[in-house]
Amino acid sequence: MVKYEGTINKFFTRQAVADVVTGLPKLQTPMMDLLFPAAARKQKASPFLSLEEVTGAIGAVPLTARGGSSVSIDGTGKKRTIIEPCELKPSTFLSARDINDLIASGDAESIQAEMNDRIAELRDSVVLSSEIMTRQAFGGKIKFPIKDENGATTNFELDLGSPKDFKTGNIKTANLAGLQTWLEDLYTKQAALSGGQVRFMMASNVYSKVCDIVIASGSTAPVVWTPEGMILFGKYHILTGATTYTLPLATTATPILADGKVRTFDAANTGKLFYCALDDLDAKLAPMPFFAKPVYKKDPDGVKIVGSSKIVPAVAVSKMGEQTVTVA
Repeated sequence: MVKYEGTINKFFTRQAVADVVTGLPKLQTPMMDLLFPAAARKQKASPFLSLEEVTGAIGAVPLTARGGSSVSIDGTGKKRTIIEPCELKPSTFLSARDINDLIASGDAESIQAEMNDRIAELRDSVVLSSEIMTRQAFGGKIKFPIKDENGATTNFELDLGSPKDFKTGNIKTANLAGLQTWLEDLYTKQAALSGGQVRFMMASNVYSKVCDIVIASGSTAPVVWTPEGMILFGKYHILTGATTYTLPLATTATPILADGKVRTFDAANTGKLFYCALDDLDAKLAPMPFFAKPVYKKDPDGVKIVGSSKIVPAVAVSKMGEQTVTVA
């Protein structure tokens, strides 16, 4: 077994895993990239988050299914709610036969390629789960399934607040001028709530109606089409919200915005994506977006490769606005 461990473990040092992950093609994570650019991602050298940290990012009081208790932090009666995030922890198994075959090949590149494939599979699973959780968080509440050590399924729950209610709107009969008036009203309200880089996220039917109005106006519409939507009048950045997510263990997709909804937000103030310290000594208890390691098993003999990440997408929902719009 010493031979096997020496052969396999060298591919799973912290630096080796980092090198593999760095070299992997970037996955498409549109909501994470939109809401959490590099400056909004924070690695935290603790397995916990405090109320003050999260509310500082989202402006709302979180609820947690695990822990969720208040603890004294200074002995003076001041309380701080502690959030105990759960880990994303997928695994894959290499049997002793698989390992023997790799070693027998005598080709270090073949061994490295297999390790790369396994790490990539785990990384992809973690990134996909992170994107799904972020899409759900955009709605204002995380309710993500977790499994305990006995295999029972519960939920990790976190309340991220509610958007400001911008009441109702109506663009059923709007022309281009009416569309501009409506957009400017929403723009002004969002700028007052959390100004800066105002963005519009529109449910599929609302976005379609806006497209109809723009197209019907012909060449008079000052529009620039983008992969994400459009920029209208050189000012209004409009994104299509026809995005869905499917939770683990679920069979149906949920839209991030229900029909008739328009969400406004400040692209420069969308919250933070926290990476908390991993419960893993081999990872040196460090906060990392992704880590993988081998765990040797008996009966059946082999090595289980375990990936891990501990994220909390603290979307600043309470700093966003939302309106229900009549379109037909």
